[in-house]
Amino acid sequence: MSSYFSERTVEYSIVPPLVDYLTGRFGNAVPMFFWRSREGNSCSAKRHADAIVRVLAVFARRPKESRREGELFGKLNGVLHEFAESAVPVGIPCFVGFPFAETLFDLGRSPTFWFPIPPDRDGDFRFSVTVRGEDGDAVGLDGRLSQQSASSK
Repeated sequence: MSSYFSERTVEYSIVPPLVDYLTGRFGNAVPMFFWRSREGNSCSAKRHADAIVRVLAVFARRPKESRREGELFGKLNGVLHEFAESAVPVGIPCFVGFPFAETLFDLGRSPTFWFPIPPDRDGDFRFSVTVRGEDGDAVGLDGRLSQQSASSK
């Protein structure tokens, strides 16, 4: 399965709508890539000492080609499940953002599928998303995340 852009490019397209949603729901949302020597340093700790925060871990997944129009594939790497195994028990929800973008130019105007990362899985999981209609009405995420070896497909 080949892809046509990187996870970093996906991040640029999924973060703004996520921040808008979270701001509308909670009043404030700050996208950040936590860097211990910056956001985690003593200066930051002093400046934000009175702040109450909740953390949400979000991982961008890039779409991979399908042989059928209106269907895309994605993959959750085993390391994401390992991360979720450590994060979820301490109250950090872990989600994936998967844009239904059949080309680079679809980013930002195509639907993004959001789903939690299951912490109790081993190995890589592949999934498919199907969209129907010209307006991009979602048929849905298959949600079953059938386990496949990394070498298959």
